[in-house]
Amino acid sequence: MKQAEREYTYKHPWDLVSSAHWQKYPNQLCPQVVDVQVAHRSVDPSTGKLYSTRLITTTSPVPSWASKLVGGNYAEMREESEVDPVNKRLVLRTTNISMSDVAEVQEVCTYEPHPENPEWTHFRQEFIVRAFPRGVSGLLEKSMISLACGNASRGRVALEAVCDRLVHEAQCFRDRVYSEAASLREGLPEALGATGEAQSV
Repeated sequence: MKQAEREYTYKHPWDLVSSAHWQKYPNQLCPQVVDVQVAHRSVDPSTGKLYSTRLITTTSPVPSWASKLVGGNYAEMREESEVDPVNKRLVLRTTNISMSDVAEVQEVCTYEPHPENPEWTHFRQEFIVRAFPRGVSGLLEKSMISLACGNASRGRVALEAVCDRLVHEAQCFRDRVYSEAASLREGLPEALGATGEAQSV
């Protein structure tokens, strides 16, 4: 068994980062993710928590030398997520569906407000890989962990890009609203003047 853990700080509030997560794919920065389908989604009315199950198709998470062990170039993953809007906590648990007779891959990601700055988001990612083929299990686990960490780095870059896009879109919307409000204020005296003249006639 091989394990790896990564931590990262997004300099954006949790609300923005958790929203960006659902808009992360498709993304040219993460070509390893081929398709994402929502299989189930529900809200617990007593807690407000959102539960989702997504099926994710990726390129094979094993190195090229081990491709003959698994067959095919793609893998299916199941992602179970829980969003707690009250305590501001997003947890993702992902496991592989395909190739489970060769290896078991578990990934847990947690997004929470940063303990030192509530306007930032603390991200923690954990990987556990167990490979079963005798003789090469250690080498396979090491290679799969390396590939997973590389994909995780691309994933963080992709999520940062989505966050930046959302910030830009929000700023453009505010600018447009302020501009239209200013135009209305400028035209209001003239409109009121025209109304007064019409009434006097």
